[in-house]
Amino acid sequence: MPASLRSLAKRDGWVRLLRSPFLRWTTAGLVLFLLFVKIALPLFISTPLIKDNMEAALSRWTGARATIVGSASISFWPGPALTLSDIRFETEETTAPFATAKAITADFDLLAALSGTPVFYDFHLLEPVLTVRRDAEGRSNWPTPLWMSAAIMEQSRAGSATPRGEPIGDIVIENGSIDFEDAQTGYSGRLDRIIGAIAWRSPEARLNANLGAIVGGEPVDLNLSVDAPMAFLAGRDSRLSAAIGSGPLQIAFDGTGAGGRYPGVNGGLQLSVPSLSGLARWFGRDAGSAVQTSSLALETTISTTANELKMDDLTLTMDGTNATGLMDLARRPGESHKLNGSLAFDKLQAETFAAFSPFLLSKDDASQQGIALLERLDVDLRLSAQTASYGQIVLTDLAAGIMSSGERTSIDIGDSGFAGGSLNGRISMVDGGTKGAEMQVSLKNPDFGALVQNLGIDGPTLRGEGTLSLDLATATPLNAATINDFAGDIRFRGGRGTLTRFDIDTFRSLIAQGRFFDSAAASDGAFPTQSSEIEAMLKDGVATLEKAEIRGEENTLVLTGVIPFHSNGLALAGSLTANDNSAPAVRFFAGGSWPNAVISPLSALPAQP
Repeated sequence: MPASLRSLAKRDGWVRLLRSPFLRWTTAGLVLFLLFVKIALPLFISTPLIKDNMEAALSRWTGARATIVGSASISFWPGPALTLSDIRFETEETTAPFATAKAITADFDLLAALSGTPVFYDFHLLEPVLTVRRDAEGRSNWPTPLWMSAAIMEQSRAGSATPRGEPIGDIVIENGSIDFEDAQTGYSGRLDRIIGAIAWRSPEARLNANLGAIVGGEPVDLNLSVDAPMAFLAGRDSRLSAAIGSGPLQIAFDGTGAGGRYPGVNGGLQLSVPSLSGLARWFGRDAGSAVQTSSLALETTISTTANELKMDDLTLTMDGTNATGLMDLARRPGESHKLNGSLAFDKLQAETFAAFSPFLLSKDDASQQGIALLERLDVDLRLSAQTASYGQIVLTDLAAGIMSSGERTSIDIGDSGFAGGSLNGRISMVDGGTKGAEMQVSLKNPDFGALVQNLGIDGPTLRGEGTLSLDLATATPLNAATINDFAGDIRFRGGRGTLTRFDIDTFRSLIAQGRFFDSAAASDGAFPTQSSEIEAMLKDGVATLEKAEIRGEENTLVLTGVIPFHSNGLALAGSLTANDNSAPAVRFFAGGSWPNAVISPLSALPAQP
C-alpha cells in the first residue's frame, strides 16, 4: 500500500475513535466524577465533624489533649485528606504544651467519613515540636495513651495483642525538633531539623523508622526496625535492629530487645569513631592534647538487664592496636557503678589512651569545675599485652590491673619484661592523676647499660646484676610532672658488676698528686664490683645521697652529697679505701656538672680557719 493511503487510513482510524460512543461516555464519566469530587462530596462530608473526629483521634492516639487552634481544610484529590493547622498537645501534669505542630495532614477513609465515623491514617507532620521533661522526683511528662496501655497489658498477659483495626500507616515528619529538660541531672538539649518517615501500618505490625536530625551541629541519621512494637513495650523480646550514623560516631545493633519495666537487649554491636578528639568536641568537651589521629572501632556481643551490661567476644581496635576480651558494667543503686573486665592487647601504647582524657572529666554546672568521671565508677580491669610502651619505656609480656574506687585509681604491674630483666610496681592516682600520684616501682636485673644509654646518661655508671626500687610521689598533675615535682626514696642493691669509665689505679695516682683534675682523666678503665648499695632521697629535683657504697674485691668506694638534676650538677664527698688496709684511704670532693666532674683531693682544698 502506498504511503499516502496508509496515512489516510490512520487518520480515518483516529476520526472513528474520536466519534466512538465509548470515548464519549468515558469522558463524560470522568467529568462527572471530577464534579462530584469538587462539588458534591463536600456537601456530604462535614468539615467541622471531620475536624472534631480528628481532634478526638489525635487525643486518643497520643494520650495528650489535642487542641486545633487553626483552621481545617479537606481535599479529595488525589485522595481524601484533612489538613489541620496550629495544633497543641497538653497533659495534665504541666501547663506548658507537651507538643505542638504547625500543621498535620492525614488521609481518611471516604466511606467511613460518609457514615460519620472517619478513620485516619498516613500522617504528615509539619514542624512538630516535642518537649520531653523530667522533674526532680523523676516524673516524666511523656503521656501513655489508653490504647497503648491496653495493648501492652494484652501482650504481657496473653502473648498477642487484640487487633485494633485502626490503621496508622506512614508518619512523615518535616522539620521537627525535640527539646530535652532533665531537672535531676540539669541536662538540657535539642534535636533540630528532624526529617524522615516512620512506617507503622498498625500497632501490631512491624515498625520501621528512617529519620535524620541535626545534633550538636552534626547531621545524624537513625534507622530503626522493631518487629513487634507492642510486645517490645510489654517487656517481651522482639527482633530489633538500629543504626546511628554521623561524622563523629557510627553505631549499629542487630539482635533482640525488650522494653517495659526491665528493658534489655541482646545481640551484636558495632561502634566506630574516626577521631576521638572529634567525638570529644561533638560532646562539648575540650579535646586538649588528645591524640588527633586516634580512631576507635569496637565489635562485641552485648546483653543487658535492668542492672547489668555485658560485652562478650569483644574486639577493640585503636590506632592499629588490637585487643580482645570481655567487659561487665553493673549498676548498683545507691553506690558507684562497677566495671569489670579483661583485655588482651597485641601492643599497647599508653600515650594513645591520652585521647580518652576528655571523656574522663564531666562538667559540674554548679561549680564550673571538672569532676572525675571515675568518681562515679568503680573499676576492676585486667590488662595484658605482648608489648607495652610509654615514651622510651617498653615492657614485654605485660600483666597489669587497673582498680578505681571513688577519686583514687591504682595501676598494678606484675612481673613484666623490661630491658632484659623484670619490672613490677604500682601507680596510685587521685582524680585520674589530675591531683598527683604515688609510684612504687622495682626493677630486677635489667640491662642497666642499655637502660642508661636509652636515658641518655653518660659518665661512670653501674652495670650488672641489681635491683632498683623507686618510691616517689607528686602533687602535680601526672601528665605535666617532671622530675623536679617528685619526692621520695631511691634504692639500689647490686651484686657482681662493673663501674664503667672508672680506672681505680689512675684515680689513686691523680689523687696522690694533690691537684685538681677532670674525672675524664681517670675514665680509661673499669672497676669490677662485688656488691653495691645506694640510698638516696629525692626532693625538689635534688637527690641527696644518704648512702652510696660500691665494694670491689680490693677496694671500696663511698660517696655522700647531693645531685641537683635541674642543673645537671653534683657536689659529692667521697673516699676510696683498700679492703685490706694495704694502701692509705684517699678522700676527695667531686663537683661541677655531670659527667665532666672536677675532682678535688682533700689535701688540695683550703684548710678550715
